[in-house]
Amino acid sequence: MNVEAIPRFLRGLSYRQAVWLGPVAYAIHILEEAQNFAAWASAHFAKGFTTAQFVKNNLIIMGILVALTALASLYPRRWTALIHFFQLSAGILHNALFHMAATAYLGVYSPGLLSAILLYIPVFYLITARGYRAGLLPNFASIPLFLLAGMAHANFVYTQLLTTAHRL
Repeated sequence: MNVEAIPRFLRGLSYRQAVWLGPVAYAIHILEEAQNFAAWASAHFAKGFTTAQFVKNNLIIMGILVALTALASLYPRRWTALIHFFQLSAGILHNALFHMAATAYLGVYSPGLLSAILLYIPVFYLITARGYRAGLLPNFASIPLFLLAGMAHANFVYTQLLTTAHRL
């Protein structure tokens, strides 16, 4: 097995190709979470959170991510890259931060932590770096979008896990 093949492959990806790593990482993350996330969330802070709600939430997020990834890949413009960056920030990077914080706070493994650390962070970095190199992600817009994405993710966690009034 050639251990240098994966880094060589990743270095060779263009922005239009690299964006597809987002849905792949998300799918792997869902597989890690699928066994225990609903029970874990219900036990620790989301009383009554069900597997059906977990599936529904993830189908919606995956649908949005795939649609925005296709848009960014087929039409790599600044505006499509910024919209995709917002979704990546909220759904991938801030989700990784959520899993790390929840594990640290509760002292119990948060289902999804491994893929969040091992996939989400490197994939976010790789896609973002390709976007900057392609001139599609300017600093002046990316920083506020990153902060807004954090607020969007926090709102999603609140409405789906910390309250029952607005669950999907």
